[in-house]
Amino acid sequence: MYKVMIVDDEILVRIGLKSTIDWESLGFTVVAEASNGEQALEYYRTHKPDVILTDIRMPKKDGLWLTETIKKENPRVKILILTCYDDFSYAREALKLGASDYILKSEVEDEELIKIMEDIYQSLNDENQKQEKYIYLQHQINSNISVLKEKMLNDLVKSSIKAEGSFYSKCRELNFEAEGKEFFMVSMYRDDVEKCSSLSDKGLQLMNFAIENITSEILNENNINFLSCKNERSLLLLLSGDPIGEGMILSAFNRIRASVEQYLNIPLSVVISRKFDDLRLTGQIYEECEKKARMIFYSEESGIIRASNTEFQDADMVEVKKRYVQVLLNYLDEEIAEKALQVVDQLEVFFKQSLVEPIQVRIFYSNLISSILEYYNSYFAEGDPKDYSDYYNSAMSVVRLKDMTALIKEFMVNIAKHIEQYRINNSNRIIHRAIDYIDKHYAQEVSLQSLALHLNLSKHYVCYLFKKETGDNISHYINKVRIEKAKHLILESNYKIKEIYDRLGFSDQQYFCKIFKKITGMTVVQYRDSILKKQKIG
Repeated sequence: MYKVMIVDDEILVRIGLKSTIDWESLGFTVVAEASNGEQALEYYRTHKPDVILTDIRMPKKDGLWLTETIKKENPRVKILILTCYDDFSYAREALKLGASDYILKSEVEDEELIKIMEDIYQSLNDENQKQEKYIYLQHQINSNISVLKEKMLNDLVKSSIKAEGSFYSKCRELNFEAEGKEFFMVSMYRDDVEKCSSLSDKGLQLMNFAIENITSEILNENNINFLSCKNERSLLLLLSGDPIGEGMILSAFNRIRASVEQYLNIPLSVVISRKFDDLRLTGQIYEECEKKARMIFYSEESGIIRASNTEFQDADMVEVKKRYVQVLLNYLDEEIAEKALQVVDQLEVFFKQSLVEPIQVRIFYSNLISSILEYYNSYFAEGDPKDYSDYYNSAMSVVRLKDMTALIKEFMVNIAKHIEQYRINNSNRIIHRAIDYIDKHYAQEVSLQSLALHLNLSKHYVCYLFKKETGDNISHYINKVRIEKAKHLILESNYKIKEIYDRLGFSDQQYFCKIFKKITGMTVVQYRDSILKKQKIG
């Protein structure tokens, strides 16, 4: 439905025009009314009507001024002039300024206004169809050229095309001069991973299309021919010129980066190859650029990276895990988050100095997150509101090592808080379960490992928590329970010492006697005698 604005300084005229015909049945809706040209211009810019019915003589700014002003802003707007003055000089002036038609207020009849509006409606439809067809055809042409350019670049990268006579003719058809030229290859990468992941497919395409347009415009301004190939986060370009220098390329891509950041708020990293003059080297140059692009992971911020020899190292990640992961777990268990964060910083320094392949680093950190979540699995109830597994996916897509460090630190802080809260809420229950288990199994071989397995907690944490809550280490507490039971057996039965320590889970008599004396301060015989003596006295 097309939008209409009515402009007249007489309110009764505006009311009459609104009620004279059924606008909606004709395909229109009245979106605004104004009493003078100045107000009408303001409303036009707000409501963007397709059709304006306006008087000529009005206070402040008249209809002729309004017609001229709006037609300069948007020549497609239809303007119907209404006036009480049967003066063809006004009509000629209005038509000269771009008005679509002219009608006298005194002669306005329903049928006549309806006929004019039907003609305007048809005119708007025709223009829209032509515009849509033009846009469609232009899009098809540009799309076909883009597809052909992309295919040619892909073929050059794969070395599946020969640079000979017919090839150069095809290049010229695509506005890419290749014969006798010098070349650079450039890879552009979006550094806004979070924004990319939050956009819909259509939104992502629109953003990438805008980046392509800015790039194309600036390269064309510098008379640099190019082929391009894109994916979700990168744009690969093969540039040609005669001559074409690194300074020119650097200047152009500094402008591209600045424009994309200014208008789209998207940071870009750019890798520029060495100059070459043989298109048979395109595949090799591409591999060099891909390798150098991995250095983005170790860079501090977005910028331009010039391709050169870079050697990444294959680190022994098993050894790295042994060196750092258990230390991290220990610090988390001991609730020393600050120390855990220091270890994360040490990992960043290690990877940066060793220049480990970025994919290895991403996998290492993803596995680290998995290991920690698995280690503390019992701390997470089903349906926990915080889904820490998102960190795993984020680690595999992080652009820079410094961002990885920030991500892991955030993960560590959240996990540490979760652990602390879990322990506050459950420490008493855990200790009661531990004591109950010891009381029921003291006569068997109770160990830290069996107790931790029963509680479904780490040995380190069970040991730490038991000491914190009871003041005893676990082995000493187990022995205390056993010795208390031994005291009863010594006094209330005729068991021999061997029978007593066998019933209480001690491995041998010597060890039993040693522990008994350590806890009671007396030998078994001394203890029995002292108790019997007290009973006689009593």
